[in-house]
Amino acid sequence: MFRFAFVFIGFLILLIGCKNKNTEKLETSDTELSDTLKVQTKKEYSETLESGSYFKAAGTETFWGLEIADNKIELKMMSDTIITPHIDPVRAMDANVKRYHVETEAVVLTIQISKRNCINAMSGESFPYAVTINYNYTGETANHTLAGCGYYTTSLQTGCYVYSGDGNELLFQITDVSDDVYGRLNYRYHEKDENMGNFRGKLYRDKLLGTFTFISEGIESVREVAFLVKKDTLIEGFGTLNETGTAFKFRDSIAYSSKMPLVKTNCK
Repeated sequence: MFRFAFVFIGFLILLIGCKNKNTEKLETSDTELSDTLKVQTKKEYSETLESGSYFKAAGTETFWGLEIADNKIELKMMSDTIITPHIDPVRAMDANVKRYHVETEAVVLTIQISKRNCINAMSGESFPYAVTINYNYTGETANHTLAGCGYYTTSLQTGCYVYSGDGNELLFQITDVSDDVYGRLNYRYHEKDENMGNFRGKLYRDKLLGTFTFISEGIESVREVAFLVKKDTLIEGFGTLNETGTAFKFRDSIAYSSKMPLVKTNCK
């Protein structure tokens, strides 16, 4: 009898010990998830670039994190993760507001990004964009709303990038850096016609590729241009063009070897 009681007590101690370990593991997992979903600071930027996302946002009530990449939109929450295909945003009447609206078999997701100062409630850090997310699952009447702050992960900044030397002058004024990059580009080579026009493109990690639409000798022309982004400097790339001479034939073979780097400076 005594032996049976001793064995039973030992079993209870073992069971309680296992339960405590499981509890500790669960608490640790919750803590790690909370830490993961906190607003990412600008110091973590290189990791963001490697992940492929061009926009990140997060909120603290409840904890959630959002990543928008070229191929997907991913919303992480404490209770669930929603992943949808990427879709181009629609700009509202106010150019400072854009919306992503995605409908799948499982969920309807709307993300609104507004260009205005946003303060993270937990860290007190300031971010350039306020984010509002609405979603509801298929078959569910309840609509869920999240609010937080975000930022674009690119190192490219708006402003004027200039090269001047040996009678040549290049000016690239970047006016908008978001999911697309917009600007004005001006080539003024020594003893050659000036080419001035509009740029629209996308940033792929540290490579900026886009279309340059310009007027030369009274004729509108279009060609693809590419730049390597290195901190406050843009280095133009060159490569084999297609049959019409309007686009690169092989983008992965572009050589960023220009001897005329454009350096960020104050716009005049």
